[in-house]
Amino acid sequence: MVVGAEVDQCRFDGAKLPAAFERAVFKGTAFIACDLVNINAAESSIIESTVSSSRMTSASWVNGVIRDTEVESTRLDMVSFRFSILKSVKFIDCDLRHADFQRAKLRNVEFVQCDLTGAQFGSIEIHATRFRHCKLDAISGVSSLRGVTVGQEELLSLAWSMAKELGINVT
Repeated sequence: MVVGAEVDQCRFDGAKLPAAFERAVFKGTAFIACDLVNINAAESSIIESTVSSSRMTSASWVNGVIRDTEVESTRLDMVSFRFSILKSVKFIDCDLRHADFQRAKLRNVEFVQCDLTGAQFGSIEIHATRFRHCKLDAISGVSSLRGVTVGQEELLSLAWSMAKELGINVT
């Protein structure tokens, strides 16, 4: 486990990082085609950085901060952002199936062409967050998405999740 590391202005290209971080800070860092599968980054931060064409399947970024960061073409299925703060973050063309955002704070977050099937949004705080051209099938915690902006194409899949959450049977 790496504790308290500070990484500033680095480029990781095709790297496989250690499995566990605690209170680490990555600032101005680029992660390109990195293997971050199953990484456990408790109370860690990514600030003013980019993540592209990487894999973060089953990663745990709990109680952390991600700010002023762009994540593109990255596999983040089953990732956990529980209790984390995401501010000015843009996810583009990412696989976020079954991602866990429970009790997270999302401020000025944009999801573009992302698959969020089965994602969990229970008890989140959300402000100025937008979903564009995203797949939102079978998500939970829909009531926590109050104030979010969606396009017409997301509305139908959201309606199914809302009906299920409210106990409405659709035949």
